[in-house]
Amino acid sequence: MTFLNHIYKFKSKLAISDGKVKYTYSSIEKKSKSYCEKIYKRSLVFLIFDNDIDSILFYLGLLKKKCVIFPLNQNIKIESLNELIKNYQPNFIITSRKDLNIKNFESFVKIKNSKILKNNLSVEHKLNKDLCLLMSTSGTTGSPKLVKLSYSNYLDNTKKIIKSLNLNNKDKVITTLPLSYTYGLSILNSHLFIGSSIYLNKNPITKKDFWDIYKKFKPTIFYGVPFIYEILKRFSFKDFFNKNLRLFANAGGSISDKLLREILKISLNYNIPFYQMYGQTEASPRMSLLDPKFNLSRFNSIGKPLTGGKFQIIDSKKKIIKKPYKVGELV
Repeated sequence: MTFLNHIYKFKSKLAISDGKVKYTYSSIEKKSKSYCEKIYKRSLVFLIFDNDIDSILFYLGLLKKKCVIFPLNQNIKIESLNELIKNYQPNFIITSRKDLNIKNFESFVKIKNSKILKNNLSVEHKLNKDLCLLMSTSGTTGSPKLVKLSYSNYLDNTKKIIKSLNLNNKDKVITTLPLSYTYGLSILNSHLFIGSSIYLNKNPITKKDFWDIYKKFKPTIFYGVPFIYEILKRFSFKDFFNKNLRLFANAGGSISDKLLREILKISLNYNIPFYQMYGQTEASPRMSLLDPKFNLSRFNSIGKPLTGGKFQIIDSKKKIIKKPYKVGELV
């Protein structure tokens, strides 16, 4: 079963909305195909992602064409983009930005507010047949590098997240993170795969516009990173716990002990479970989950690996550490 074959079976169900336009699963299948019909199959494509419907339609269309996709943030600096182009020589670049004038690339196709730029140089890439996505790491160990994810990586992790969080096609989620970010893309993939409805939001949670959307859309699931929960705390979680919300989760970093205690207290008061998740881009990307029933007894733990995964702590001599309270490297 492929990712696309599975998600398109939801047909008339609402897939994506941005408050102005609504697309069913059937309509995103047709639209995404038309968006990418001029792109050559199995090309290397830089997709400059925004949290908008067009970006998702290009993304799904590129998957259909078996292209290797490198998602990039809409706000990427031109210097950084040029360096990536120099190193990887994509066949195409897709963007809605107006300020990009890239050497050796010409405007190939325009679709709505976006344009497809084609590399004028004759570049042929030897791409592994299983390669699906290139994702940038956070760069915490130095300069960011690209992680290669296969179709099976992509599908396997998506299924495990759905099972671990018990997602279903009645769920609704609002985007709070860039879709070019590995965690943000993982949220998109898992909710499309289960047939959920996704509201595309570009506003930071500090803006009134976000909360107007939030109150109207009433998501059942909310995802954040530590910075987002810091802001929610400053707002005293005002308007956060709508009657539809059934779980909220954190990944992308560790929450401070003080803030976590406050989150767990409010989670218990509202009887809405809070999930701690841990991951790395290399694992496409979420790797573990702490069952909320252990939030207090295993305070600030990253939980257990998702089904099929395994963690070990090793010392400097690469030997497995089996005793508690010893420091080592997570493998």
